[in-house]
Amino acid sequence: MVTIKEIADKVNLSPTTVSNVIHGRKGKVSPDNYKKISKALEESKYVSNMGGRLLGRHGSKIIAVILNYERRSEMNVVSDPFYNQIVGFLEEEIRK
Repeated sequence: MVTIKEIADKVNLSPTTVSNVIHGRKGKVSPDNYKKISKALEESKYVSNMGGRLLGRHGSKIIAVILNYERRSEMNVVSDPFYNQIVGFLEEEIRK
């Protein structure tokens, strides 16, 4: 999948200019550059990244929990009752 940066490099313009064309902001791009970028987007079959668009518009509701455990241990982190309690408590508080 081609990126905005790759399109920008191909047409020798900034990624911001390419983004303006993708979002239809004709007033911010000269007509010649608009045509050049549109052609490059079409030729490369550019498709925008859905995850990136959603993250940019609405933010993320992802919360990461990093747990440390020894790999040599016979018990994995998920089956350890201490970690289960921590994760359960975090989930309750986050839902509130």
